[in-house]
Amino acid sequence: VDILNIRNVTRRRVLLERFGLDRFVQEVGGLIIDRDRDTGGERQLLSIPLADDEPVVALRVICPSTAHTYVLRVPPHIRSCRRAAAWLAGFENEHDYQPLIET
Repeated sequence: VDILNIRNVTRRRVLLERFGLDRFVQEVGGLIIDRDRDTGGERQLLSIPLADDEPVVALRVICPSTAHTYVLRVPPHIRSCRRAAAWLAGFENEHDYQPLIET
């Protein structure tokens, strides 16, 4: 919560990076924009609004092979889990992202 209250945008971004996105999302929570399922289980697209800055938008996924949860930041304009996963895999068009297997 202290990071959210820092007015200097650059300082807040540096502190967020040092604190770690996984831990930040775990402690602050966030608004669930979208949720769906993949081979790892439920995915959630989360948004955390920041004063005077773009929101932190991240995809929470579960690795199907290790069951470890990861929180991966995506651009703030993304509004679906599928689009976020496609962007993370390097696809501009979410319909082009069709993995045959996920590990």
